[in-house]
Amino acid sequence: MNCIHGQYKKYVTTIFFSFDTGFIIDFISAPVTSGFTSAYSIIIIGSQLKSLFGLQKFKTKGFIDNINKLITHMNEIKIWDTILGVFCIICLLILRVCFCF
Repeated sequence: MNCIHGQYKKYVTTIFFSFDTGFIIDFISAPVTSGFTSAYSIIIIGSQLKSLFGLQKFKTKGFIDNINKLITHMNEIKIWDTILGVFCIICLLILRVCFCF
């Protein structure tokens, strides 16, 4: 099913691009676009926390389920995976500041 969905997405994107329908986004207000972007970023951060803490034994079915299982499996956190992940995030933020100019 995902393969079919991917094919349809490719065709719909090609059709939208060829008919230059990008102007439709101008009708959506900036606060709505900002809200969707913020909500999506929160969902992505929530889904990545499992990997950041080194937890791999459970499967989740959504954002709330992911947070609930993170709380219940809090005693299984691998400290070295967490330290490495936080260190890499800090390095990326430092590099972002250094190469901003």
